[in-house]
Order: sequence, then structure tokens, then C-alpha cells
Amino acid sequence: GPIYLYHGARQAPGLYLRDVFEELEVQYENFNYVPCISGIRRVIGCHTGRGDALAFQDHSDLEGWRVFLCGAPEMVSEGKRTAYLQGADLADILAGPFEFKKAG
Repeated sequence: GPIYLYHGARQAPGLYLRDVFEELEVQYENFNYVPCISGIRRVIGCHTGRGDALAFQDHSDLEGWRVFLCGAPEMVSEGKRTAYLQGADLADILAGPFEFKKAG
């Protein structure tokens, strides 16, 4: 089935492994890489806006889909809620918030 990876960052350098994801998109016709920049500057080849917002806008009916979320805890929490409200089954929503802890 189709796979969509919405990869978001504030600025282009935050889109780590972009070349790898673009190569996967060339290799596999069902893989769709959507780089998203939420910062002020527009970047050629990237969508403008938050990756989560763009993904939910593009895929408003998530019934029967599996949704994988990772990133800032608040975004992941809100994404789980949005995915559920847009039809994804709770068992098909997998989430991994990035927890930042100071060393020391």
C-alpha cells in the first residue's frame, strides 16, 4: 500500500537523511516523501507548514490506515487525537514522542 512520510523541520538543515528519503521515493513507487518546513523561509522542493498539519490536511479520512507519529511530545499527543478523530483506529496509531532531558 501507499506510504507517506511527512518529514518536518523549522529549517532545511533539520530535514536529516533527506537524500536517503528522496532515493527511497525513486526506488519504491508506493513511497511518498513530503519534506515540510515550518519556518519563515521558503525552501525549494519543500512544502510550507508543519508536517503534521499538512499530513492531516492531505489525508482527512484515516479509516483503515496505520499512523506513525514521532516528534515533540505536544505534537505527538495532538496528532494521536487528530488521527483518531479522522478515523484511525486507536490500535493503528503508534507514537514515539522525542523526550528531551538535560544531561547531568
